[in-house]
Amino acid sequence: MIDKCYSCRSEVEAWDVMGPNEAGNARSYHTCDEGHAWWTDWKGTEVLERMAIMDPAKGDGGTTWSGVELARY
Repeated sequence: MIDKCYSCRSEVEAWDVMGPNEAGNARSYHTCDEGHAWWTDWKGTEVLERMAIMDPAKGDGGTTWSGVELARY
């Protein structure tokens, strides 16, 4: 699955995909060349939600998750 980075907008192939489950939803995990990391929930080809994965090296503690406003691309 390919997704666009929530920050720099680069297109990135998933490094892992879970699902689809019984409801048809899947979750893909991505990291772009700029070091932004996130997961995306999908229903078929529709993006349901994106969540940034925090990184302790960036001063955010690395244990929290932050919602990222869903943009229609």
